[in-house]
Amino acid sequence: MPPAVTRELSIVYGGLTVGGTTNRLLDGAVVVREGPDAATVDFSFVTTAASEAAFATEIAAIETAFRTPRQRLQVLQGSETLYDWNPATDSGFNQFASLNHPPNDANSGRSRYYDVTIEVGLPADEYSTDARRDSTVTLDFTPARKRSIVLDVTYTALTGTDARSQYNAAIAAYQTTITSALGGTWELVEESVETDDQNKVCNARRTLLEIIYNESAGTLNDPDIARHELSVTVNRQAPGDSPQRKAKRIVELSVVYSAWIDKDRTQDLRQKYDSLRGYIFQSAVDQAGRSAGALIDEAPTFDLTENRISATMTIWCLDGSSLLEYRETLDISRETGVVFLPVWTGGVYDRYLYQGPATERITLTIVERLAGRISGGQAGLYLKSGSVGLGGVAAFGSSNSLGASFSRPGRRRSSSGGSAGIAGAYLVSTRQSTTPLTIGSAGRTLDVEDITTVEIYERATPYAMAKGTPGEQVTNS
Repeated sequence: MPPAVTRELSIVYGGLTVGGTTNRLLDGAVVVREGPDAATVDFSFVTTAASEAAFATEIAAIETAFRTPRQRLQVLQGSETLYDWNPATDSGFNQFASLNHPPNDANSGRSRYYDVTIEVGLPADEYSTDARRDSTVTLDFTPARKRSIVLDVTYTALTGTDARSQYNAAIAAYQTTITSALGGTWELVEESVETDDQNKVCNARRTLLEIIYNESAGTLNDPDIARHELSVTVNRQAPGDSPQRKAKRIVELSVVYSAWIDKDRTQDLRQKYDSLRGYIFQSAVDQAGRSAGALIDEAPTFDLTENRISATMTIWCLDGSSLLEYRETLDISRETGVVFLPVWTGGVYDRYLYQGPATERITLTIVERLAGRISGGQAGLYLKSGSVGLGGVAAFGSSNSLGASFSRPGRRRSSSGGSAGIAGAYLVSTRQSTTPLTIGSAGRTLDVEDITTVEIYERATPYAMAKGTPGEQVTNS
């Protein structure tokens, strides 16, 4: 059945044509609304058929065609193409048609009136932004004014290149534009990318963190590392030492470290951690104001499923003195010399009381810990000077003993009556035990001496012997 009216204008959706020379007659104007991101085409038409069977076939074909999404949409004027939104070339995509069969005088047993609206997504070809349709930059600050960026972007397919590929090709340059404008050094710590099932629209979010402390030795932004954290607790203890000498206890550093490692660059976590140990160690020692320390405890954890390293360290540093601990303990024991002689008077506790020789012994115990090894003692408890160099920072695992020069004179025996240390008492015996220790590991060690000295003094009043016959007692005058 030939159409009642032939029009030059036709609309082609997928394989279905409305208008032109078909029996699907366009009614009224064809309305095209086009914006930067989408276009909409509205039109109405009447379709007719010569028989019931042909009419049923026609209705099924129309309704199936317009229920099928993502079809090429063309608006033609005779032999000219006014609009061509083609998913294959990304000139238009994600077409979605809605079909309405409203009441109309044209509806009959062999004809039907339809209203059609077709929505089309458009590529970001008019923005001059490398297929980027939209973006939002959110800048946040911590209380320390350390910054973070959340970058939300939308990319579209363009000229045959899918949306995700457009995003991958262009996002780095765009990100650099933003960070350069803000200044500072930044790293990508999180990324989320979402595309539709045709890969025509890509929505992505990137989170960037400002880097304010080196991620490895001499390197602010290590490309292997993301979101590193390094905290150091400096613990200076003063549990109590004897005031005779100024001891300074060890400074204990507690270190907590963690970092994510880019799996595309390396999954050898052990090797990466080995390259970071010296940096972590020295960063901690710097916080104590020292150049070296002893590695007392180290516990790295390798999360193989997340490609993440975490570690703890305990480090000891000297606090400006080689005397690390000093305690004197004085123990005094007295025997009064009282002598009791039993007497039989009928009282069971009766005694003659005599004054015999009295004894007073003083035991001085000195416990000390010294940095560096000390050679053995001499008569009179003179101790030789010892010296251990304070090494600089060497490669981790190489020798780097920690000590300091020192000279510790011993307690000198008095050459005249009494002792130089305890008035009226004489040194009668000494004993000293020394335990040399090397504390630490991986070439970060501290040599110490634990020394315990015991000196026993006895208080006495000398009784002079006059010259004469041996054994003859002479009374003092």
